[in-house]
Amino acid sequence: MPTWDKPNQFFFLFEFWKTNSTLYNPKSLKMKKPKFFSCVIIITFVCLLTSCTRENISYGETTREAITKAQWSIDYYFAGQDRTAEFSNYTFNFVGNGTLKADNGTNSFNGNWSLVTDGHRNDVLSITISEALLQNINDQWKVNLTADGLTMKGGASQIHLKKL
Repeated sequence: MPTWDKPNQFFFLFEFWKTNSTLYNPKSLKMKKPKFFSCVIIITFVCLLTSCTRENISYGETTREAITKAQWSIDYYFAGQDRTAEFSNYTFNFVGNGTLKADNGTNSFNGNWSLVTDGHRNDVLSITISEALLQNINDQWKVNLTADGLTMKGGASQIHLKKL
């Protein structure tokens, strides 16, 4: 088995690199330094100038905008069991001032709503309606916008609101 002579092999590699490398050549090094640093500076400026934009980028509609622009119906409600039928005839209108109107065609009920963002950047919708038939939706719901509506989760309950 050949022995590994580290000092001699390192010296050999260094000498090989020194004699065959244009980077080690002091004459070529003088010419390459300004070119190299000029390239580094140009690349840095290009990266800095192109990485920022002054345009306001829109990431789509916010939950507050979406919820106040339309009327909603409960498409699905689960709280231990499917309770959609109890609420399917109601329409809900979230007014921008925090008022909630629920209407079943015969009766109209008022309540309140508020929307905050929690520490995990979840939109949390708080609903309060005093009508006994609708008190099951009084809760704080984590809200997610979907293609056709809103999905709201609170504890073990889930509601899907469909835009009308």
